[in-house]
Amino acid sequence: MQQQDGPVSERPKRHIVWGFLCLAAVVTVDYLTGPEIAVSIFYLLPIAYLAWYGGRNVGYGIAVVGAVLWFFSDVLSGSDYSHPAIPYWNAFVRLGVFLIVVIILLRLQQELRLQQQTNSRLERANDEVLRLANLKSEFTAMVSHELRTPLTALKESLGILSDGSAGSLNQEQHDFLETASRNVNRLARLVNDVLDMQQLDAGKMKLTIKEVDLNRLISETCESFELLARHNGLKLEKRLDPAAVSARADADRVTQVLNNFVDNAIKNSNSGTITLGTENRGGNIRVTVTDQGCGIRSEDQGMIFESFQQVAKPGTGRAGKGSGLGLAIAKKIMMQHGGKIGVESQPAKGSTFWFTLPGGSK
Repeated sequence: MQQQDGPVSERPKRHIVWGFLCLAAVVTVDYLTGPEIAVSIFYLLPIAYLAWYGGRNVGYGIAVVGAVLWFFSDVLSGSDYSHPAIPYWNAFVRLGVFLIVVIILLRLQQELRLQQQTNSRLERANDEVLRLANLKSEFTAMVSHELRTPLTALKESLGILSDGSAGSLNQEQHDFLETASRNVNRLARLVNDVLDMQQLDAGKMKLTIKEVDLNRLISETCESFELLARHNGLKLEKRLDPAAVSARADADRVTQVLNNFVDNAIKNSNSGTITLGTENRGGNIRVTVTDQGCGIRSEDQGMIFESFQQVAKPGTGRAGKGSGLGLAIAKKIMMQHGGKIGVESQPAKGSTFWFTLPGGSK
């Protein structure tokens, strides 16, 4: 768009020529028709045209020129007024109208120019954000992938040492190896969580959707966590709805969400029972994991499904351990399934984590 007071380019020069030709035509028609036909309104056409393409100085100048030309055309065409000052007054009024039109158009032009500049900056900023996001995604994937190889070697080496294949160990050595194994496993879970989050954010996690038996998945999950729960003084129970057998889902990813729920329930419970349940709700299957642990404050419930969020346990002021990615991953997995996920909790009374999935045909 033409700068208002800058040099006029070839294209605006053509517009200005056409504008003056239009003004000359309007003045000629006004003069030839005299007072019989009102042509005053048509002066606005060349004035607006020239103000838009010529800028501020041309706009103000053409408003004055238009008013002067109208005055002479009106006087010379033989208009009869009751007082000799009336033509001058009319010219003054028309000059005001012409200037108002020019000011409005110039203001509109300025606003459009500012909007274009803002849009251009936003487009550049958006392109930069996308570039950085892709760079972050590629870097995360590369680093996480490269960490897997040495971690696998570490886990195998620690396993060989722990089972005595490389020689007998005393109790102190065995305890050190157990500590090392726990930390290696924790790091491996963190790497897997980061990779899963990166794939979900990039839309690269592919789901294998088919009919799965949710009651069977819950039974298998209970079996997997039975020893850990018992070691922590907890009991696992199942409350399975026979009408909530089949759902359309990726079995591996649903198991991943269930494992996260149960693992969190065990970590946040000192005693009591953890109950896994299913319920058929109008064709959708609702899966719940309920504990009798410390619970979650209402102000924290909205953030626990966000990435890298660890909320403080009620009564302790200390945040839980972990990457803060498990529930965020669970939420994205459920969103990919077209399901919902949430939590119901009260401090000191426990929590119920739940998700829903579309029911199958059974």
